[in-house]
Amino acid sequence: LVLPHDGQLEGVAAVEEARRRGPPRQRPPRGDGFDDEAIGLYVKYKTSEGIQYENTFREMLSHVLVHSSTHRGNIMLKLREEGFEPPKIDYIIYLRETKYV
Repeated sequence: LVLPHDGQLEGVAAVEEARRRGPPRQRPPRGDGFDDEAIGLYVKYKTSEGIQYENTFREMLSHVLVHSSTHRGNIMLKLREEGFEPPKIDYIIYLRETKYV
């Protein structure tokens, strides 16, 4: 992912354009292609209500993690309310049950 010189992106089209242009980096990217510097860059986006905001990639990724936990909790609560025992879906439990089997 290559960002404009000012470190700003404007929506999905800009991300695709940045990918198409290729890297102007002096140093090679890490294997994952997203380094510590890039995760601190800002991206502009619009909410589903059309309101424009600006946050860093780090902030947005943190939001996704926390927000998904809210949905998981809501689903678990609904299952219990309906008389079901929710499955154990924590990642660490998955690793314990599969990684060393």
